[in-house]
Amino acid sequence: MVPSFRPNPARRVKTISPLLILALGIIFSLTGCGGGGGGGSPTPETNFAPASINGRTLVFQDPDITGVSTTYTFTAANYTTTGGDSGGYTYTRNEAVRHTATLQIASSFSPVLNYQLTFTSTAGGTFLDTASSKTSTFTIR
Repeated sequence: MVPSFRPNPARRVKTISPLLILALGIIFSLTGCGGGGGGGSPTPETNFAPASINGRTLVFQDPDITGVSTTYTFTAANYTTTGGDSGGYTYTRNEAVRHTATLQIASSFSPVLNYQLTFTSTAGGTFLDTASSKTSTFTIR
């Protein structure tokens, strides 16, 4: 009688397991655990809030009266309105919270205005008047 050769399945699993673990470890380390390979940096999200409003015009819609707005044109150090008002301003883009900025408008004719701006696009967004807690929309061009 000729002895038959039968593989031992338990022995085969013990031999394949370390090789399989090693191979999977190499694959995951190269692809970032299934992160799609490629290895490039993710595309950064656009921040709609501009770094500066110098040379820009913002139009704020009145939160109380529909159809009434105030247009501000900003230079490097001050602003003017279509109604003849002018003064200084401070604009700060919030780097910690994307798409937001603060704007403080100081006029010699009226109290200081403090706005929290939320840009929903590069064309404008919504604002909160922190003194009155009223909100409305604005555009930027």
